[in-house]
Amino acid sequence: MAIRGMASSAEHSQGLKGKSNVRRSQANDLDLREKKTWPKDCSEVIRDRVSGVFFIQPTDLRQIIVYCDFSTSDGWTVLQGNHKDTGITWAEFWSTHRYGFGNVQENYWPGMEYMHQIAKQKVYQVKFVIYDSMGSMKYSDYNLFGVEDESKG
Repeated sequence: MAIRGMASSAEHSQGLKGKSNVRRSQANDLDLREKKTWPKDCSEVIRDRVSGVFFIQPTDLRQIIVYCDFSTSDGWTVLQGNHKDTGITWAEFWSTHRYGFGNVQENYWPGMEYMHQIAKQKVYQVKFVIYDSMGSMKYSDYNLFGVEDESKG
């Protein structure tokens, strides 16, 4: 499952590159430290647009690590990775589902709280991608996606 912002943002910043396959553009590191701006989602990454692991910083939240899919030019923020033959059972406590688990490069769930914080920033489109046992891809796009605050049930 991945989301993509449908409205363009005036605040563009860039991804990170360095250790642990997190992307950072070295040219503007000083700018990032001075302005303290980070992409709010993968659609705002403007440099090194190669699929992989990036830091983003949703509004009013600390930086989090997500997988960005740039196989199309739009920049999708991947919200779930669940591959065949995974060791993850997904039978976790609520607190684990709330704040996430797994390895962002493989099988992971970023957490309902982080999904809510990302999704409340602007209007998003969601895309579900599923591969069958023969490796054929199927997908479905929806134009509106949101995750309510936990207090709303």
